Order: sequence, then structure tokens, then C-alpha cells
Amino acid sequence: MDIKELIFSCLQDDPKAQKQFYDLTCDKVMATCKRYSKDHEEARDFFQESYIRIFKI
Repeated sequence: MDIKELIFSCLQDDPKAQKQFYDLTCDKVMATCKRYSKDHEEARDFFQESYIRIFKI
């Protein structure tokens, strides 16, 4: 599945696609969160909030 198909499936609330999207992006998202906050707990909050917002769309 290419990224466009994956995103389309995520928008259709496909839990398998959402898991695959998470697995594909989680390391980069966490690295970005850690750049914005040196506090580990705050970075985890940013990380969690990011995916909550992504999957609410």
C-alpha cells in the first residue's frame, strides 16, 4: 500500500491502516516532539496529542 492509499484508508477509519501509519511515522514524530521540548514527559504529551489530532480528522 502506498502512502496515498494508506492516508485514504486512515480517513475511512480503518484501524489497520491507522496502526500502519502510526508504525511508519512514530519515530519521526517523537524525534520532532523532542526537538520542541527537552522535557521527556512534555514531549510524550506532544506526541500523544499529535496522533489524537491526526486521527480525529
